[in-house]
Amino acid sequence: MNSIPTMALVFALISGTALSASAAATLEGAFAAARAAVAVRPAPPARPFPPLMMKVEGQRHSGGRTINLYVITLGDTTRQDEASYARRDTYQGIFARFAMDAAQYTRNADGTWRMWNLRPPKPEELDRWRAYLDRREVMDLLVALQKDPAFAEDFGAPGDFIHTRGHVPPAELPFPLPRANPQTLRPFLALFQYNEDQTMRLELADPDWEEGRAQVVFERLSRELSVEAH
Repeated sequence: MNSIPTMALVFALISGTALSASAAATLEGAFAAARAAVAVRPAPPARPFPPLMMKVEGQRHSGGRTINLYVITLGDTTRQDEASYARRDTYQGIFARFAMDAAQYTRNADGTWRMWNLRPPKPEELDRWRAYLDRREVMDLLVALQKDPAFAEDFGAPGDFIHTRGHVPPAELPFPLPRANPQTLRPFLALFQYNEDQTMRLELADPDWEEGRAQVVFERLSRELSVEAH
Protein backbone atom coordinates (compact mmCIF):
# COMPACT_ATOMS: atom_id res chain seq x y z
CA MET A 1 0.00 0.00 0.00
CA ASN A 2 1.49 3.40 -0.95
CA SER A 3 1.55 6.41 1.37
CA ILE A 4 -1.47 8.31 -0.08
CA PRO A 5 -4.16 5.66 0.46
CA THR A 6 -2.58 4.80 3.80
CA MET A 7 -2.93 8.36 5.09
CA ALA A 8 -6.49 8.55 3.76
CA LEU A 9 -7.42 5.41 5.64
CA VAL A 10 -5.86 6.67 8.85
CA PHE A 11 -7.77 9.98 8.53
CA ALA A 12 -11.03 8.13 7.93
CA LEU A 13 -10.52 5.86 10.96
CA ILE A 14 -9.65 8.76 13.28
CA SER A 15 -12.39 11.11 12.07
CA GLY A 16 -15.13 8.51 11.93
CA THR A 17 -15.75 9.22 8.22
CA ALA A 18 -17.31 6.32 6.36
CA LEU A 19 -14.86 4.49 4.12
CA SER A 20 -15.54 4.14 0.41
CA ALA A 21 -15.79 0.67 -1.04
CA SER A 22 -12.33 0.93 -2.59
CA ALA A 23 -10.80 2.22 0.63
CA ALA A 24 -12.44 -0.53 2.66
CA ALA A 25 -11.08 -3.10 0.22
CA THR A 26 -7.62 -1.58 0.50
CA LEU A 27 -7.79 -1.70 4.29
CA GLU A 28 -8.98 -5.30 4.32
CA GLY A 29 -6.18 -6.20 1.93
CA ALA A 30 -3.63 -4.62 4.25
CA PHE A 31 -4.98 -6.53 7.24
CA ALA A 32 -4.94 -9.78 5.26
CA ALA A 33 -1.32 -9.18 4.26
CA ALA A 34 -0.35 -8.46 7.86
CA ARG A 35 -2.06 -11.63 9.08
CA ALA A 36 -0.30 -13.66 6.41
CA ALA A 37 3.07 -12.19 7.37
CA VAL A 38 2.55 -13.14 11.01
CA ALA A 39 1.38 -16.63 10.05
CA VAL A 40 4.54 -17.40 8.06
CA ARG A 41 6.97 -15.78 10.50
CA PRO A 42 9.18 -18.55 11.92
CA ALA A 43 8.91 -19.19 15.63
CA PRO A 44 12.03 -18.31 17.63
CA PRO A 45 14.18 -21.35 18.36
CA ALA A 46 13.46 -23.01 21.70
CA ARG A 47 16.09 -22.29 24.31
CA PRO A 48 17.92 -25.56 24.95
CA PHE A 49 18.06 -26.87 28.46
CA PRO A 50 21.54 -27.05 29.97
CA PRO A 51 22.96 -30.57 29.86
CA LEU A 52 22.60 -32.95 32.78
CA MET A 53 26.04 -33.68 34.21
CA MET A 54 27.75 -35.73 36.92
CA LYS A 55 30.92 -34.59 38.62
CA VAL A 56 33.05 -36.00 41.42
CA GLU A 57 32.38 -34.22 44.70
CA GLY A 58 34.66 -36.28 46.91
CA GLN A 59 35.89 -39.76 47.69
CA ARG A 60 35.27 -42.47 50.27
CA HIS A 61 37.64 -45.28 51.20
CA SER A 62 36.01 -48.59 52.08
CA GLY A 63 37.40 -52.12 52.21
CA GLY A 64 40.67 -51.12 50.59
CA ARG A 65 39.00 -49.41 47.62
CA THR A 66 38.29 -45.81 46.74
CA ILE A 67 34.68 -44.89 45.90
CA ASN A 68 33.93 -41.66 44.07
CA LEU A 69 31.08 -39.52 45.41
CA TYR A 70 29.06 -37.54 42.88
CA VAL A 71 26.83 -34.50 42.55
CA ILE A 72 24.43 -34.13 39.61
CA THR A 73 24.05 -30.75 37.92
CA LEU A 74 21.96 -29.11 35.23
CA GLY A 75 24.60 -27.08 33.43
CA ASP A 76 28.17 -26.53 34.60
CA THR A 77 27.95 -25.12 38.13
CA THR A 78 31.72 -24.93 38.67
CA ARG A 79 31.95 -21.13 38.54
CA GLN A 80 28.93 -20.64 40.79
CA ASP A 81 30.14 -23.30 43.25
CA GLU A 82 33.50 -21.55 43.57
CA ALA A 83 31.85 -18.14 43.99
CA SER A 84 29.60 -19.43 46.77
CA TYR A 85 32.58 -20.91 48.63
CA ALA A 86 34.46 -17.59 48.30
CA ARG A 87 31.51 -15.66 49.76
CA ARG A 88 31.55 -17.75 52.94
CA ASP A 89 34.28 -15.53 54.37
CA THR A 90 31.97 -12.53 53.98
CA TYR A 91 28.62 -13.99 55.03
CA GLN A 92 28.75 -15.78 58.38
CA GLY A 93 26.52 -16.41 61.37
CA ILE A 94 22.90 -15.48 60.73
CA PHE A 95 23.92 -14.21 57.26
CA ALA A 96 25.57 -17.48 56.17
CA ARG A 97 22.84 -18.48 53.71
CA PHE A 98 23.44 -15.34 51.64
CA ALA A 99 26.74 -16.88 50.54
CA MET A 100 24.97 -19.47 48.40
CA ASP A 101 23.09 -16.92 46.23
CA ALA A 102 20.68 -19.65 45.17
CA ALA A 103 17.22 -21.02 45.75
CA GLN A 104 17.63 -24.06 48.01
CA TYR A 105 14.98 -26.79 48.20
CA THR A 106 14.71 -29.61 50.74
CA ARG A 107 11.87 -32.11 51.06
CA ASN A 108 9.06 -32.01 53.62
CA ALA A 109 7.51 -35.18 55.04
CA ASP A 110 4.31 -34.56 53.04
CA GLY A 111 6.09 -34.65 49.67
CA THR A 112 6.28 -30.86 49.24
CA TRP A 113 9.54 -28.93 49.42
CA ARG A 114 10.84 -26.11 51.62
CA MET A 115 12.53 -23.28 49.73
CA TRP A 116 14.95 -20.58 50.87
CA ASN A 117 16.45 -17.99 48.54
CA LEU A 118 18.72 -15.48 50.30
CA ARG A 119 20.22 -13.20 47.66
CA PRO A 120 23.31 -11.13 48.52
CA PRO A 121 23.22 -7.49 47.40
CA LYS A 122 24.86 -6.17 44.26
CA PRO A 123 27.26 -3.23 44.86
CA GLU A 124 24.60 -0.71 43.87
CA GLU A 125 22.10 -2.29 46.30
CA LEU A 126 24.12 -1.96 49.51
CA ASP A 127 22.14 0.97 50.96
CA ARG A 128 18.83 -0.73 50.20
CA TRP A 129 20.14 -3.99 51.71
CA ARG A 130 21.14 -2.28 54.96
CA ALA A 131 17.71 -0.70 55.24
CA TYR A 132 16.14 -4.09 54.51
CA LEU A 133 18.08 -5.71 57.36
CA ASP A 134 16.86 -3.01 59.74
CA ARG A 135 13.35 -4.44 59.48
CA ARG A 136 12.42 -6.41 62.61
CA GLU A 137 10.65 -9.20 60.70
CA VAL A 138 13.74 -9.75 58.54
CA MET A 139 16.07 -10.13 61.51
CA ASP A 140 13.57 -12.38 63.30
CA LEU A 141 13.54 -14.67 60.25
CA LEU A 142 17.35 -14.81 60.03
CA VAL A 143 17.60 -15.69 63.73
CA ALA A 144 14.95 -18.42 63.32
CA LEU A 145 16.87 -19.89 60.36
CA GLN A 146 20.07 -19.99 62.37
CA LYS A 147 18.39 -21.73 65.31
CA ASP A 148 16.56 -24.25 63.11
CA PRO A 149 18.02 -24.85 59.60
CA ALA A 150 14.77 -26.58 58.61
CA PHE A 151 12.62 -23.59 59.58
CA ALA A 152 10.59 -22.28 56.66
CA GLU A 153 7.56 -20.06 56.24
CA ASP A 154 6.20 -18.00 53.38
CA PHE A 155 8.16 -14.75 53.37
CA GLY A 156 8.93 -12.15 50.71
CA ALA A 157 8.52 -12.52 46.95
CA PRO A 158 10.69 -13.53 43.95
CA GLY A 159 13.51 -11.04 43.49
CA ASP A 160 13.56 -9.91 47.14
CA PHE A 161 16.74 -10.26 49.18
CA ILE A 162 14.93 -13.00 51.10
CA HIS A 163 12.21 -15.20 49.63
CA THR A 164 11.14 -18.35 51.46
CA ARG A 165 8.28 -20.82 51.06
CA GLY A 166 7.21 -23.51 53.50
CA HIS A 167 5.46 -25.86 51.07
CA VAL A 168 6.38 -25.95 47.37
CA PRO A 169 4.48 -28.61 45.39
CA PRO A 170 6.64 -30.82 43.13
CA ALA A 171 4.93 -29.25 40.11
CA GLU A 172 6.40 -25.87 41.13
CA LEU A 173 10.03 -26.94 41.38
CA PRO A 174 12.39 -25.21 38.92
CA PHE A 175 11.80 -26.40 35.37
CA PRO A 176 12.42 -29.05 34.07
CA LEU A 177 12.37 -30.89 37.44
CA PRO A 178 8.53 -31.16 37.47
CA ARG A 179 8.92 -33.60 34.57
CA ALA A 180 10.56 -36.10 36.91
CA ASN A 181 8.63 -38.69 38.85
CA PRO A 182 8.63 -37.78 42.58
CA GLN A 183 10.22 -41.16 43.29
CA THR A 184 13.13 -40.25 41.01
CA LEU A 185 13.79 -37.14 43.11
CA ARG A 186 13.62 -39.05 46.40
CA PRO A 187 17.39 -39.82 46.56
CA PHE A 188 18.18 -36.10 46.50
CA LEU A 189 19.02 -34.41 49.79
CA ALA A 190 18.83 -30.84 48.46
CA LEU A 191 18.33 -28.95 45.19
CA PHE A 192 19.98 -25.61 44.45
CA GLN A 193 19.27 -23.21 41.58
CA TYR A 194 21.83 -20.41 41.31
CA ASN A 195 20.30 -16.96 40.91
CA GLU A 196 22.85 -15.62 38.43
CA ASP A 197 22.67 -18.19 35.64
CA GLN A 198 19.90 -20.61 36.73
CA THR A 199 22.22 -23.63 36.68
CA MET A 200 21.24 -26.29 39.20
CA ARG A 201 23.14 -28.38 41.69
CA LEU A 202 21.32 -31.57 42.77
CA GLU A 203 22.89 -33.10 45.88
CA LEU A 204 22.31 -36.79 46.53
CA ALA A 205 21.84 -38.22 50.02
CA ASP A 206 24.24 -40.78 51.41
CA PRO A 207 24.71 -43.51 50.13
CA ASP A 208 23.06 -42.57 46.82
CA TRP A 209 25.94 -40.27 45.89
CA GLU A 210 28.28 -43.25 45.60
CA GLU A 211 29.31 -43.82 42.00
CA GLY A 212 27.22 -46.91 41.17
CA ARG A 213 24.02 -45.60 42.78
CA ALA A 214 24.53 -42.08 41.44
CA GLN A 215 24.82 -43.40 37.89
CA VAL A 216 21.44 -45.15 38.19
CA VAL A 217 19.77 -41.96 39.44
CA PHE A 218 21.51 -39.93 36.73
CA GLU A 219 20.31 -42.16 33.88
CA ARG A 220 16.74 -42.27 35.17
CA LEU A 221 16.63 -38.49 35.63
CA SER A 222 18.04 -37.91 32.15
CA ARG A 223 15.28 -40.02 30.58
CA GLU A 224 12.50 -38.33 32.52
CA LEU A 225 13.72 -34.78 32.00
CA SER A 226 14.41 -35.38 28.29
CA VAL A 227 17.61 -33.36 28.43
CA GLU A 228 21.02 -34.02 26.97
CA ALA A 229 23.26 -35.99 29.32
CA HIS A 230 27.04 -35.48 29.56
